[in-house]
Amino acid sequence: MVKRVLHMLNREISGLHEAAYLLATCAIASQLLALLRDRLFAYTFGASRTLDIYYAAFRIPDLIFVAVASLVSISVLMPFLMEKFKEGEETGKRFVDASFSFFFVAIVGVSLAAFVLAPFVAPPLFPGFGGDPIRSHLIALTRIMLLSPIFLGLSNFLASITQMYNRFFIYAVSPLLYNIGIIVGALFFYPLLGIAGLAW
Repeated sequence: MVKRVLHMLNREISGLHEAAYLLATCAIASQLLALLRDRLFAYTFGASRTLDIYYAAFRIPDLIFVAVASLVSISVLMPFLMEKFKEGEETGKRFVDASFSFFFVAIVGVSLAAFVLAPFVAPPLFPGFGGDPIRSHLIALTRIMLLSPIFLGLSNFLASITQMYNRFFIYAVSPLLYNIGIIVGALFFYPLLGIAGLAW
């Protein structure tokens, strides 16, 4: 069973049509899971302050992801990767190492800065969330969610490499896992840990 899963994850897809069908199928499945997630949120939280805090706390990490992690998105990184690997395996590996080091330092540095500055940045950005405990919840959730641009950025980086080798499966299922993680958080972690569990 484990061998089958590993083989599926590592399987090379050489045909363009097969890759397109795989990505399209997973994209549709991801949208269906997103619909289920939103319905679960509506059923569990309704139009509540809890959900407002959750969505507000997502804004700063999402901005960091768009601003910094997009530097290693497939559309940006792939042409450079292919060009370097055409020059030779060692040249390609050095480029990957240098790109990874630069990105990791940049995304962790920006996320740490946001972690420290969250109590000062959040109030002017979200003036409707004044006073404790709402503001403290917002800052705590923002800090937890600052892990997301790091993990999603690393995912983008690795996706560029795997797609260069025609291995699309892991990239295709990642949006599914993302939505499943949020659903699991709402169903299991929120009852245990409260609103922080939803962020985790």
